[in-house]
Amino acid sequence: MERPRKNPAFVGKVFKHLTIIGTASRSPKRNVVRWRCLCDCGTEAIVEEHYLNSGNNSSCGCKKRNADSKTKHGLAHMKVYHVWKNMIDRCSNPRLKFYPYYGGRGIKVCERWQDIKNFFLDMGEPRDGKTLDRINPDGDYCPENCRWATRREQVLNRRIQSGTKADGTVIGVYASAPSGWMACLKRNGKVFFRKRFKTRSAAITARREAEVSVGRNPA
Repeated sequence: MERPRKNPAFVGKVFKHLTIIGTASRSPKRNVVRWRCLCDCGTEAIVEEHYLNSGNNSSCGCKKRNADSKTKHGLAHMKVYHVWKNMIDRCSNPRLKFYPYYGGRGIKVCERWQDIKNFFLDMGEPRDGKTLDRINPDGDYCPENCRWATRREQVLNRRIQSGTKADGTVIGVYASAPSGWMACLKRNGKVFFRKRFKTRSAAITARREAEVSVGRNPA
């Protein structure tokens, strides 16, 4: 492995999970070279040069913490652990592809669920093909806002802008004279679903169920 030196040319070099992003002042107690590094998890750390060379510091410490947590909670072999880890990552790691849709939007994981054991106590193990769903798509991950839901349930509960306008009107649902509500789904001029209902809520539900059957993005 190439040895780092106090040279700007080494900025950007990768040592396992650490990428050098700049120089740091020497240790006040020990006259050794130190580097500012960015870990794969998104955390910045100051690492002494000899630790990079030896490989003793391969991350900011997150890899060891994750390993320790696996051995302590005993859930690493279960599906719920991977659901929990993905939830934490997409809300906290800017380097991940889906971060802009979660952490980038201000979505957070509540303090209680920072511990996998509490998440498991509150949610249990997912079953019957269900996945983690936020009841309020713009709310945080917390016990009162999460459930295990099927794909169909999640589509019906998807983010408000995909089926509702800013003024609260639902696309494809409108008042129908003399009374009642009409639900309609069409694409490219072809009508796939059209039915009258007594209440607005019934029309909205039917319209969204039709979207699930026909597919997303109606015309």
